[in-house]
Amino acid sequence: MTKRLTDFVKKSMIYRYLNAVHLQFLQESVIKMGKDRKKKIDEMSAVLHKFYHGDTMVIPRCWTKTIDGVNLFEWAYTPGVAEACREIIKDQAKVYDLTDKSNRVLIISNGTRVLGLGDIGPWAGEPVMEGKALIFNFLGGIDAMSLSLKTKDPDEFINIVKNITPSVGGINLEDIKKPDCFYILNKLHNELEIPIWHDDQQGTAAVTLAAIINGLKVVGKKIEEARFVIIGLGAANTALMRMLIPAGAKPGNIIIVDSRGILHRDRFDIKNGNPRNGEEEKWQYAKITNLKCLSGNADKALRGADIAVSYSAAKENSVNSKWVKKMASRAISVIIH
Repeated sequence: MTKRLTDFVKKSMIYRYLNAVHLQFLQESVIKMGKDRKKKIDEMSAVLHKFYHGDTMVIPRCWTKTIDGVNLFEWAYTPGVAEACREIIKDQAKVYDLTDKSNRVLIISNGTRVLGLGDIGPWAGEPVMEGKALIFNFLGGIDAMSLSLKTKDPDEFINIVKNITPSVGGINLEDIKKPDCFYILNKLHNELEIPIWHDDQQGTAAVTLAAIINGLKVVGKKIEEARFVIIGLGAANTALMRMLIPAGAKPGNIIIVDSRGILHRDRFDIKNGNPRNGEEEKWQYAKITNLKCLSGNADKALRGADIAVSYSAAKENSVNSKWVKKMASRAISVIIH
């Protein structure tokens, strides 16, 4: 095993659970990948998932061995656990102190919009949800668990989530198709007493805004003077717009492009759109952005722009190098398809 991999494993949170068999398997897997690791990563991913039977597991937090004749299960479970129950009956807020609720997060999805794969369903989407739970656990020490739901009905999805919240302290929605993701998040925001976010909305938007702020510092431009082009108004860019203007961007300096062209106040095709589909919010942005009422496509919008953010469906020439070259000097591009 390479020294770098050995050091990583030893420093990791899972080191104490790895025995010699695991370490040997990891070593052999890395050797098999050789120098051409990028091409073989998919193949090795399947092998490793099969070997570990997934990415995550549940382990005891408390001491479970007998001490001075006292079986610790007697207080962790029956009969002693009843006292913890009685405390929560008196004060429901104590559930955060007496259980793992405060550190438990569910990664919930129905697999209808998995990045790069599309609508693959809850079964095929489960490895992605386990991987996200692993990130929460490894990087943040959060007891995250995956939960893939076998429903495409937004209201049924909402009802399931509402009824499992007593056990968790937070919800991370993941890989849900548009427009359902907007409807589900907005409704749960209003009805849940615990934090909830949609990773593909707030998560992507937050890191994108951070990139914009830091990028502007590097190129020596101010956010209130910069000209933005937002290509695609799906989950990520809709959430970005909610953050971008409060962060200092001038609405009049922002041009938004959807599948039908540049948004402007004469785009009456979206004026009476379905709020559940996000059309109502799109119309609000059409009225306050694009001060010069520019019309056309992304090619025209990008001319002279300081910042381009594109989170849109992967289509040929949705954004190409010729268009990017027409942007202002020292321009910033965040383009993911």
